[in-house]
Amino acid sequence: MLEAGDLLKTNEKDVPTLLIIGNADLNVPMSVTEDVQAWATRTIVIGGKGHELCDEVVKGGGYQCYLPDIDRFLQYCLSLNGGTE
Repeated sequence: MLEAGDLLKTNEKDVPTLLIIGNADLNVPMSVTEDVQAWATRTIVIGGKGHELCDEVVKGGGYQCYLPDIDRFLQYCLSLNGGTE
């Protein structure tokens, strides 16, 4: 785990990266993701959510729904390659 964690300290391949994390995650505290947050293209922090974000999209939509953010990020990535859809 330590070796894999060390590989996340930099984005050597300069790959566009979207990081979605919860601010109440007891399994993966913010200190564990600090390095990725430093180089991620975009980081979305969902308040009051934890590791359950890995299981399913936040139910009920509303302000905590991050699906529109994912759509915008994908559109951005496609535009980097000259694509539009």
